[in-house]
Amino acid sequence: MKLFNTLIKEHLSILLRLGFDEKNLQSPYREGWLAQEFKLHLEKAIRNMHYDRSCSDFVLYPVAGQDVKSRIKFDLHYHFDPIAKHLILVNAGAQSGQSRISVQLHPTAIIPTALQLAQFLKMSAQLID
Repeated sequence: MKLFNTLIKEHLSILLRLGFDEKNLQSPYREGWLAQEFKLHLEKAIRNMHYDRSCSDFVLYPVAGQDVKSRIKFDLHYHFDPIAKHLILVNAGAQSGQSRISVQLHPTAIIPTALQLAQFLKMSAQLID
């Protein structure tokens, strides 16, 4: 339980700092939804750790924007290593309409904020047009 609480506190703090919370995103989801989803996925990964010690991956899908036409759907891909007891964000992506971007993250990489991903997505869409 200590591992769970430590990882929850650490990673929810990171998500908040990066702007991945319902208020900042002006998400159509209720406040606290992302934190609850994160806890459910991490709890499952830690529970599985006790059975087979294999790595677990999960994805969170925050959404930005109330307007359906301009809505941005993010995907945050996590990897949990039960032996090292380490959780890392390995990929961050964003999609709006037909435009999509994905950023592969390395352990020493600077994680893009929600705003930066939205800006990358907008630039990508302009290049395609």
